[in-house]
Amino acid sequence: MDEHRRTLRSYEQLAEEVGELLTPGQREALEFGIRYKRMMTDFWQWVRRREERTPAGS
Repeated sequence: MDEHRRTLRSYEQLAEEVGELLTPGQREALEFGIRYKRMMTDFWQWVRRREERTPAGS
């Protein structure tokens, strides 16, 4: 999950710094990456919370 967070921060920083300079296709690809990493981060947080609530061996 840490790697997803690092990559997300990197993509968001890139979008902020040069987003307006990208071609529409490049910007769409970057936006896809941002949304994908957000989804992966949310998913793994959900898994972690679920594991914390589920007794071992269940």
